[in-house]
Amino acid sequence: MFIGDSAIDNTAFQEAGVSVGVFHGQPVEGLRCGYLVDQDRLAVFLRSLADRGMDFAPSMPWVRGRV
Repeated sequence: MFIGDSAIDNTAFQEAGVSVGVFHGQPVEGLRCGYLVDQDRLAVFLRSLADRGMDFAPSMPWVRGRV
């Protein structure tokens, strides 16, 4: 899994099995991540991920799939 927030992260997004972009108001059209999490929900997302033993699921609260 890779978590990033800008197009600079695209190479890592593409290499990761799961790629999550952190949305903080920036344009996301250029991000090559599979999922988005709003910045104000990042802490609760990470806590939830830790509680699940780092087992990511697209259905986790606060996760949006890219269209």
